[in-house]
Amino acid sequence: MNMVYPVFSFRVLMHRTENSLNLGILIALVSAALFGVYPNAARGVYEAGGDAVFVILVTTVCRMLGLTLFCLATKKALFQDRVNTRRNMLGGFLQAASVTCIFFSLNYLSGPVMITLLFTHTLMQLLFLAFRGEMRIDAVNLSCTLAALLGLSMVVNIWSSENTVSWIGVAIVMGGALATTGRMYIFEKSSGNASAAVVGAENFIFASICVCALLLYKTPDLPQSLDGYLFMAAAAGTLVLATFGMFYGVALAGAFRFSLFLKLEPVFNAVFAVLLLGELLAPVQYIGMLLVIGSMAVFKVFDRQKAMS
Repeated sequence: MNMVYPVFSFRVLMHRTENSLNLGILIALVSAALFGVYPNAARGVYEAGGDAVFVILVTTVCRMLGLTLFCLATKKALFQDRVNTRRNMLGGFLQAASVTCIFFSLNYLSGPVMITLLFTHTLMQLLFLAFRGEMRIDAVNLSCTLAALLGLSMVVNIWSSENTVSWIGVAIVMGGALATTGRMYIFEKSSGNASAAVVGAENFIFASICVCALLLYKTPDLPQSLDGYLFMAAAAGTLVLATFGMFYGVALAGAFRFSLFLKLEPVFNAVFAVLLLGELLAPVQYIGMLLVIGSMAVFKVFDRQKAMS
């Protein structure tokens, strides 16, 4: 029997059980760690001759296959709810739009600038929910969101003089942030009356169709060595697992909470770069890690108190 998740509203968000919130946040942390593996694995693909178009196409299709095969294996029927199907079509388009914006923005922006601007989607999520009357902005959620964003900018070392800013790139990546905000909202709305796996499968079926438009831009460059394909397998495998976590985490904890705790992704990415690639971090990056982790801890404490009141 499919699990039915709470309907998306401020009242329901405030009455989610503590156990479901804690499980959702735990899933968000695991997902952030898995997402943190992806950039380092993708770098290995690029060094072996593969390009971003190849990585985007393969990872999107693999995420779709993972979710769809899981639904088939567990007898979760797809496309049974017309409202959700239409909603998930839009979600799939926004998923494809977000990764496409990231891809093209890197033609104009450095990686740290792109990541920092992309993660403004959490602040956008908060403002959007407040505008719709589905969440209240208070000193805790606003300050923790801004502190986590500041810490993230330090982790990726955006303040380095090597980082350049182009207004074209800013416009493109902010479009990606808006698309991310929209798709996260849709993920939670759809999870109100459907299994998270079904929501994910339907979204990524449409996303896989949409990203094929990249083939009109260029033919993918394939890796020129076995190592490149092994890195590609690692990137795809971790993204598949992280994608399951994303949909179940959003269903349990809500889009805003999941987005906030997902800011730990660059922290895990930096840690993996040190442990696996032997990179050295600047002191400001370690300070940024503490700021991100501290803001998460403060938010969790006050969020628990609010839920119990």
